[in-house]
Amino acid sequence: MRTQAVHVASPESESPARPVLAECPQLEALTVESLIVPVLQAQLEAIWPQEVDLLRRYALPAAPALLDVGCGTGEFVARLAALWPEARITGLDLAPTLLDIARRRTASSERITYLEGNGAHLPFEDGSLDGVFCRHVLHAVNRPELILDEMIRVLKPGGVLHLLAEDYGMIYSSRGDPDLDRLWREGWIAAGENSGIDLRIGRKVPAMLLHRRMREVRMSFAQVDSLRVSRGTLSGIFQHWKAFANDWVAKNASLPARELNTLHEDLLATLDDPNEHVLWMVPLISAVKPV
Repeated sequence: MRTQAVHVASPESESPARPVLAECPQLEALTVESLIVPVLQAQLEAIWPQEVDLLRRYALPAAPALLDVGCGTGEFVARLAALWPEARITGLDLAPTLLDIARRRTASSERITYLEGNGAHLPFEDGSLDGVFCRHVLHAVNRPELILDEMIRVLKPGGVLHLLAEDYGMIYSSRGDPDLDRLWREGWIAAGENSGIDLRIGRKVPAMLLHRRMREVRMSFAQVDSLRVSRGTLSGIFQHWKAFANDWVAKNASLPARELNTLHEDLLATLDDPNEHVLWMVPLISAVKPV
């Protein structure tokens, strides 16, 4: 699948030595509006009630300067604007089609700005932001360490970094037959490995932050499961993942497409059974930049 890297023009990027950028092998599929918009909305609906409690604990100033890296269609930016009513927020994303949706979503707000760009080359001065957020991104790019370094660079000393780093080895089903672990291990995770991305990065991010001398590194989990979230919402998420898998995963994993489809159908059937249980553990990681 074609990869693409886009960056914001800035004085640094005009130099003869072009910056190294993180690429997203899934970008072509991620910009299909009919696929990505419903799943982003459903995922936020499922995760937000647990995630917002973490956000409220952050020691941010009353009128913080915030950045959402990989903002997509702006659902999370709108929640940040409501949570910090005096904040000035920038949303940055690779995909202009998604940014168009985001701009329409928050057109009435003068506090929100959207930029097209790459998280590995942020158009901000060193130490200029109070908080940086990055959700559903690090598992989808081939150089996540570049994005981490950039987000840390633009944070003020004492600034907060908030990450949602997916890990497809943390999705569980109560049914053992068929072995639905194969859906993730031989399907999604293998497709990531063959594309140069790490779909188990969630478990690795805390160590990456510790190696970068970040402090107060904390890892929590949103437990998105059929006990806490409506089965309809979960089915919607995994149904959209199935549609996505029929394209990107099928092209990049050795698991036959027919078997991949069958495993997805078995997962959805598990959710339809009120006596069965499905759990998606979503890593939520935070850290503070040293003063």
